[in-house]
Amino acid sequence: MNNMFKNLAVWLVIGLVLMTVFNQFNTRQVAQGSIEYSQFLDEVKQGRISKVVIEGAR
Repeated sequence: MNNMFKNLAVWLVIGLVLMTVFNQFNTRQVAQGSIEYSQFLDEVKQGRISKVVIEGAR
């Protein structure tokens, strides 16, 4: 009975490691580029930009 729990624990750890590795490579890629501010405002006014995320240190 004790061996069964050890095997189960090993498989759970393996599964968690695989899920972690998969999630690291499965991050959503976001297109990053620069545009002029006036073009950005036009895009917002036309409804083509619905969300802006600002990241970085202040």
